[in-house]
Amino acid sequence: MNEDDAATEASTVRIEREFDADAGRLWEAIADPDQLREWWDADIPASPGADGVANEPDGAAYIHVEEVDPPRRLVFRWASELDAPTRVELDVESTESGSRLVVTERPVPNGEHVATMSARVLAGV
Repeated sequence: MNEDDAATEASTVRIEREFDADAGRLWEAIADPDQLREWWDADIPASPGADGVANEPDGAAYIHVEEVDPPRRLVFRWASELDAPTRVELDVESTESGSRLVVTERPVPNGEHVATMSARVLAGV
């Protein structure tokens, strides 16, 4: 493992949560725009290559969707004026009692600068 890989691994955040809802309902909560807005002030089109925005307390975060594999996986990059870009992976898994959401967020090495992301979002590109 090189120095950049070690730094990325050390900065990676992984959270797992269990839900009583089945995996299909959990997927809808993260991928359906109307349901997503019920718990997060964000516009994330669940379509590869799409751009969106999330309104955070310290300003807007710009989002670029990389991967969508319904009903299992949503991957996007995001960055704000204050934070460097990170890659977020949302993985939905079925369990015996419902479902599990695994969120993994890690820095994007040499990531796309936030100004480029924000310009694309604001231009509707």
